[in-house]
Amino acid sequence: MSLEVYGVAVRVVDVRCPGCGSAWSTNQQFCQYCGRQVLISSMSDLISLDARDLKKHVRTYEDALDEGADDPSVHAALGMCLLKLGLRDKALAHFEDALLDDIENSEPYFYAAVASLGGKKPFLVPLAGIRRAEEYLTAALRLEERGIYAYLYGYIRFDYYERKSLNVEPSYQHYLQQAVLRGVTDLDIQTLFELLEIDPSSASIPTSVSA
Repeated sequence: MSLEVYGVAVRVVDVRCPGCGSAWSTNQQFCQYCGRQVLISSMSDLISLDARDLKKHVRTYEDALDEGADDPSVHAALGMCLLKLGLRDKALAHFEDALLDDIENSEPYFYAAVASLGGKKPFLVPLAGIRRAEEYLTAALRLEERGIYAYLYGYIRFDYYERKSLNVEPSYQHYLQQAVLRGVTDLDIQTLFELLEIDPSSASIPTSVSA
């Protein structure tokens, strides 16, 4: 079966819910039998999932893609789970697949930026990786002015440019101010550093919006 998502025709397939094992269709966000959220769509959806749950979701999405699903939402969801499992290169490939057919969704751009840092502090990332992450963040912010997007941009600007005494505009202070204005929360920041796999106490940048 095919339907349109964001004006793009996608193929819908049936696979198994990672929770109860019942049939789940890739055009549904929740399992109609157990009520579990199957299709991950944002950073907040990942918070309650442990490694065992994430691996179940990965198998469900991989099965869907093997069955011919070409929905960018499935690629994005798989990328998010792989990212939280620390498989950044694989995650980035799926975010890029998602963006091929869904260029209007800001989430894959943001997660692609996170994956581009490779689990390292920006200070240790080659300039090519920094620029790629910034390109993704610029695209994400153009689509949706979320505080956490601006915060990550500010963190990169601080840890790479400021710590290396490199001049760049806008400065990291600009992005941190924008992050607060756009409603970034402490939970957003905590979750971000978990995805980055960086200890917030070693970041040398405000890791609390109340700081």
